[in-house]
Amino acid sequence: MLESLTLDRFDLRPKLILAFVLVALLVAVTGFVGYTSVSNVDNQLESVVNDDVAEADAAMEMKYDLESERQHCTKS
Repeated sequence: MLESLTLDRFDLRPKLILAFVLVALLVAVTGFVGYTSVSNVDNQLESVVNDDVAEADAAMEMKYDLESERQHCTKS
């Protein structure tokens, strides 16, 4: 049954549609993973700032960088 489902028998239009859908899914998954990763780092920075005062300065610098990166990504 899988042998009968080859891409050779389709025209160019269905192949292009399939390629576009696959690329769109890849972009969506990559964006979701990136957004959740940045959120996770942001949450961990909050706990570092609240727990250890000595590391608060470095954590706040990272938080500033994360916020500026979020603003840069939303502008694009």
